[in-house]
Amino acid sequence: MKTFPLHICLGFILWMVVSIGCARDSRTLKWEVELVDVEERELRGYNDEALVGYRALEGRSPTLVDADLMRLAQARILARTNRRGDAIELFANIAHTAHRRSERARAHYEILDILDRAGGEHLIRERYRRLVLTYPDLMPGSNALLRLEASALRGDSMEVDQHLQWTAEHYERLTQTGLADNMLHFAAKMALRRYLAGDKEAESVARQLLQAVN
Repeated sequence: MKTFPLHICLGFILWMVVSIGCARDSRTLKWEVELVDVEERELRGYNDEALVGYRALEGRSPTLVDADLMRLAQARILARTNRRGDAIELFANIAHTAHRRSERARAHYEILDILDRAGGEHLIRERYRRLVLTYPDLMPGSNALLRLEASALRGDSMEVDQHLQWTAEHYERLTQTGLADNMLHFAAKMALRRYLAGDKEAESVARQLLQAVN
């Protein structure tokens, strides 16, 4: 049986690794160039063309995470072009199957955003709250908290009180996250507003909360 010197075998293996790596890099570069083109089409308002482009890129994505991002892009176009049912279905699939927690969180938030814009604000308040508690360290969690605060401000004093009560119940759970100061700051603003409206006892509450934020 014919044998080859070790240095020849190692050289052949190195050549194979480099060749495969170069081929992969070439495919990735081509994919990235195509992505820029599809994104430009979307920015120019050619939504249907961009939708087709993202679908094609999804099938040839270099990584599973890239594939998830292409699906998110498709779902956003569907939502923006009033194909809400298809958008919600795709977002729901992403929320359960995406490989990264950040993409799953984004998909959950996008579903609530669609429902919110369609007028289901009161029905999805609990789902916003769940999003805050599940993803307090990610942008969808902080955006959900902003939605809850805005909803409380649009309501009457009872809705503000309900939000503050929910804040008090869950604040300890979130003290080590970036949302804790946001929750305190909102409560401080409400106390200050009540003080300016004539509730003298609210002044000390506002001071204590603002000091806690500082």
